[in-house]
Amino acid sequence: AWNLLRYPVVCYYGLTHSPNTPPTMLKIIIVLLLIAIILSLASSAVFFYKDQGLGRRTHVALGVRVTLAVLLIVCITWGVMSGELILDAPWLR
Repeated sequence: AWNLLRYPVVCYYGLTHSPNTPPTMLKIIIVLLLIAIILSLASSAVFFYKDQGLGRRTHVALGVRVTLAVLLIVCITWGVMSGELILDAPWLR
């Protein structure tokens, strides 16, 4: 029996979360990181097209995108482990 699959979920700090809670700061950060990854991908495509694959800007944009992806994974992992993000898929019930 997983504690992450039941409501209410009590995290380490004694906070209770339910499915009707407003978006938390962590969720906003995750959405902003996703938007930043998409923007980095678009800028990398533009740099690749303009530089014909010979410039350094494409490599820098790749590094930025990888860094943002690592930050996104860290945020999601921290959110699940702290209980702020819950697993609420219908097939887990």
